[in-house]
Amino acid sequence: MTKMLKKCKFFIFFVVFLAAGHFCWAARWHVPRILQYKRNGISFWIFVPPDWKPITSAKKFKAANLQIHAFLTVNVLSGIGKLEDLAAAYLNQESWIISHKKIILKNGRKMEEVICQDLNHPSRVGIGILFMKKGGLVVEESEISKDLYPLFADELWSLLRSVKTHQPSLSPFSSPSNPSAQSLKPGTSKISPQTELFPSSAASSKSASSQLPPGEKIYQDPKDKYEFFYPESWKVQHIGENPLLYQLHGSSFQVLSSAGGMFKVSQKKILPMYEQSLAYAIKGLKILHEKRLKIHAAKVKILVYSYRLPHGKMMKSWALVMTLSKISYLFVCTAPRSSFYSMRPTFMTMLQSFRVIH
Repeated sequence: MTKMLKKCKFFIFFVVFLAAGHFCWAARWHVPRILQYKRNGISFWIFVPPDWKPITSAKKFKAANLQIHAFLTVNVLSGIGKLEDLAAAYLNQESWIISHKKIILKNGRKMEEVICQDLNHPSRVGIGILFMKKGGLVVEESEISKDLYPLFADELWSLLRSVKTHQPSLSPFSSPSNPSAQSLKPGTSKISPQTELFPSSAASSKSASSQLPPGEKIYQDPKDKYEFFYPESWKVQHIGENPLLYQLHGSSFQVLSSAGGMFKVSQKKILPMYEQSLAYAIKGLKILHEKRLKIHAAKVKILVYSYRLPHGKMMKSWALVMTLSKISYLFVCTAPRSSFYSMRPTFMTMLQSFRVIH
C-alpha cells in the first residue's frame, strides 16, 4: 500500500485540487490552425484550415491553398473618409473591377462584401470584405480562378468571415453551417447565375476544417503547447500550469499534461493510477463503468464515476487519457448527474477540438 501511495502521490495532489474545484463549482479530425496577425494597432485571429499555408510577408498576412491555387490576404490601410470611397479607391488601385457588391451590418459595424474581376488576370476572380477599424481600412480578400470559384465559394467566404479582430485576451469566433456548393464546367469564364454569389454567413466549406462551434472561445495554453474550444460563458482557472474550465454551479473540464511533471509513467498506467487516487481524494466515490469513445479517429478508454457533493448534489465524471505528439494528457469532464447527458456534446466538442500546437 505504501508503494502504491508513493506512485500515486502526484495524482493524489492533483485530484485533491480537482475535487476542490468541483466543490467550489469550479471520423476524421480537422481543426484549423489559429494564427495571430497585428497591423496598425489592430489584432486579428485568422483561422487557417490545414490545406492553407501561411506565406511570409512583412506588411500583410498572406496564405495560399496550392491545391486549388487560391490565396488569402488580410491587410490594414490608413485612410480617412467613408467606407465606400476608400474601398473603391483601393480596388481601383489594385485593378479590381467590382461586379457585385453588398453592404451588411455585423455587430453594429458596416461592411462591404464584393466580388471583383481582375483586369490584369481575366481568368481569376476576387472576393473581399472591407470595413473601417480604428481609422483604417481593413481589407480581407481571396482570389481563385473563375472556373473553381463556384466549387469553393462557400469555403472562401467562410474563410474570410472567420477572420476576427480581437483584444489581446479574447478570441471570439462564429460557427458556419454547411450548405452544398454549386459546380461549374471547366473552361467557363463567366460566373454561373445559379451560383450563390454571396454565400450566407451561415455558409462554410464542405470540409470540416472550416466549421467552428457557435458561442465558443479558444483556450490557448500560456506556453502555446495546445489549444481547444470551450463555451464562452465558462470561466477559467489554473491549478499550477493546468487549466480548469468551469460553468458556475455546473460542469467543468480539466486538463493535466505530463509535460508539466505531474506524472511520469506510461499512458497505460495513468488511468489506473488516477482511479486509485480518486479513492483517497473523494469520499463516497462510485466507479460506474469503463467505456470507449471515438475521439480523434481512435477509440479511447474512458473511466466513468460519480460522487456526492457536501450539500447533496450528485456529480458524474469522465476521465480519459490521450497521447498526442508524445505527450500524455489526462482529461476530466464533470457535470451534475441530472444534466450530464445533455453536457456530453459540449465535452465531445472540447475533446475533439483539442490540438497540440508545438
